[in-house]
Amino acid sequence: MPLKPLVSRRIRAHGSAPINTLPSSTHSLRPDHALDLRFVPSAILQDWESHLANRKKPVQDGEPSEPATAPLHDFDLTDGDGVLQPALTNADIPDDTQARPTLLENPTPASLLALVARHIHLNTKQSLVVRRLLSEIMTWPDQSFDPSRRKQLLCIAGEGGTGKTQIPRAIEAALELLGRKHEVILTAPTGAAADILGGNTYHTSLGINLSHKAAISTRAKKTILVIDEMSMVDLRMLSVINNQCKLARSLPRSSPDLFGSFHIVILIGDFFQFPPVRGPPLWKKPRYRVDDDAAGRLI
Repeated sequence: MPLKPLVSRRIRAHGSAPINTLPSSTHSLRPDHALDLRFVPSAILQDWESHLANRKKPVQDGEPSEPATAPLHDFDLTDGDGVLQPALTNADIPDDTQARPTLLENPTPASLLALVARHIHLNTKQSLVVRRLLSEIMTWPDQSFDPSRRKQLLCIAGEGGTGKTQIPRAIEAALELLGRKHEVILTAPTGAAADILGGNTYHTSLGINLSHKAAISTRAKKTILVIDEMSMVDLRMLSVINNQCKLARSLPRSSPDLFGSFHIVILIGDFFQFPPVRGPPLWKKPRYRVDDDAAGRLI
């Protein structure tokens, strides 16, 4: 007899909470299910182990068999030390469709910023930067590539905890209201940093492999590039990113059009944090006779 159904039936028979066994894969979870933790005191675990051990022992002739409805203790949070066991619970996921702000027919940068500020806190400096970027973004109604448009290279520097990532989050939220969220790419050097930002590594987003060889990919509908943790980006990688963005627009590497079709490029980070693994950081002089370092320094 399977052990999990046995324990589940025995607990339900005595008024205890049923055990929800986890599925073999998270892909089989229903939308209303979520993984949670349930506190199980150590005394209860030992009691369960003893019941299971007695169930597995063969009954000798003449010995009284254990009743099928042997009592099991219920959960008690006051019982000493215990462990946390995973449990499957119903997740109450609210529908935020009605709570989302409604965009006016002819929005302005100021009105759009006011809607975004309801959900993303921005201080005075952050609001000024976001409003200026929105003013530039809203000057072009579509994402078609236009070499005549003015490019903006923005560097957001500051120590940890100053709210640097609030700016790209506000920009992304504003573009979502405009129906243009697909135009922005959020990147970082490492997967952990990219996960915090809600994006991918620039190797994944731009099709760059670890040998610094760019693979041609189509980014025709992207206009805004965000690179977080710029302290970990070396001069050579900045040049590789620039060349890859040019390849996406079928532009030669010698083209003066920086970063291809991206009209706004935002670098975020703190140069006092982790340095690059290989090459020199963006603030240092390029290595001798390394063309990519020199090109990155010019950018």
